Amino acid sequence: MIFTASRTSASFAVFFVTTATAIALFQDAPARPGIAINPVVTGTTVPVDPLFAQGDGEEAARIVAGLGVVEPLTGATDVASGMVGVLASVLADEGDRVRRGQVLAELFNDDLKARVAQAEATLQIKRAQLAMIEKGPRQQEILQAEAQVREEESNLKLLNLQFERRRTLAAQGAVSREEVNQVASSLSASRERRASAIQALLILRDGSRPEEVDAARGEVALAENQLAEARAAVEKSYVRAPIDGIVLRRYREPGEAITSQAAASVMQIADISRLIVRTQIDEADIAALAVGQTATISAAAFGERKLTGTVQRISPRLGAKTITAEGPTEKRDTRVLDVIVALPENIVVPINLRVDVLIDVSSAPTTIKPELRGTLQASPETLALFQDIDPIDMIEEESCVPGHKPEDAARTCPFASAPTLVDPTQTGAIRKLARRDE
Repeated sequence: MIFTASRTSASFAVFFVTTATAIALFQDAPARPGIAINPVVTGTTVPVDPLFAQGDGEEAARIVAGLGVVEPLTGATDVASGMVGVLASVLADEGDRVRRGQVLAELFNDDLKARVAQAEATLQIKRAQLAMIEKGPRQQEILQAEAQVREEESNLKLLNLQFERRRTLAAQGAVSREEVNQVASSLSASRERRASAIQALLILRDGSRPEEVDAARGEVALAENQLAEARAAVEKSYVRAPIDGIVLRRYREPGEAITSQAAASVMQIADISRLIVRTQIDEADIAALAVGQTATISAAAFGERKLTGTVQRISPRLGAKTITAEGPTEKRDTRVLDVIVALPENIVVPINLRVDVLIDVSSAPTTIKPELRGTLQASPETLALFQDIDPIDMIEEESCVPGHKPEDAARTCPFASAPTLVDPTQTGAIRKLARRDE
């Protein structure tokens, strides 16, 4: 028993010495610098503060990181049919290069083409009628009317002689009074026929009335509009390319119905000669952004290759994040600002490719755009902490209004005698600010 107890005590002593030595070694080990993986950028490690990477001695590069997707500069266009129907043919496939106005698909349109033919025939008739009215009667028609007038005059003379003879015989009692009345009636009718023939001749000689010409022209215009409507209906049955580009997606096949309830897009095309990267930057990192800054684009599909772009446009509006890295620690409810990075010309990159974007905010003069000032809702002194400018340069002299409280004088009137809100020794220097989530 005594021997056993001695062995147990010795074991505890060895364990104690070993533990104490290990603790001493860990205490003497130097602390490793903290490196965090920014959930906004996949596969990229950045300093804990992704806005500014500070170094000892000389100023380090300032980097803003974000996720982006490759898009055409002019966007992608979903080409749709202008009417409902059934697709007869689809003439372009994914990857095909198309020209503006080229027919991409066609609906069944035999009935529409028949209406066009009918409208063309009607228009032809109306135009012929208008030409007849504008030219007036032919010379042969006038001669025919003159001959009709002469014939009626001859008939009138003959009936007038018969009437005089019958009236003389009636006075002698040779003919009855009834015969005289019949000849008198025929004479009166002959006079009316002669007058009608004379009026018809005058109408032919005067030509067409202005009202008749206007009416005929109106009928021609109506027929032309009906033809244009029929042709427009046929044109709607063709799906044409609105721009020069490449077919990105083909949504439908021949035989499918195009209805008003479902989406009518047949295919998607885009001009990929100029590409951009739509990058989403966290709202906490937008103060130092400026147009003209250099951006480095990388992706797993590129391998070791990296692309260089330039910040072309900065959105004035914050919005919800739509581009995600699908990581478990990623913040999805943060608000972001869209930054458009232009890629060099003739770069061949798949559309909608997700890429990592690193923007060097020290590569161009940092200028806070007016719309960003309203978005940040920060005072000039706070904005000065993010860029190498004096806060006085951000305030116009006419904004100085006498009568302000002393504690507000430095904000609204930097030339007034008031306590300085910015440390003069730190003016123009970059200081790390505590974030709300730290």
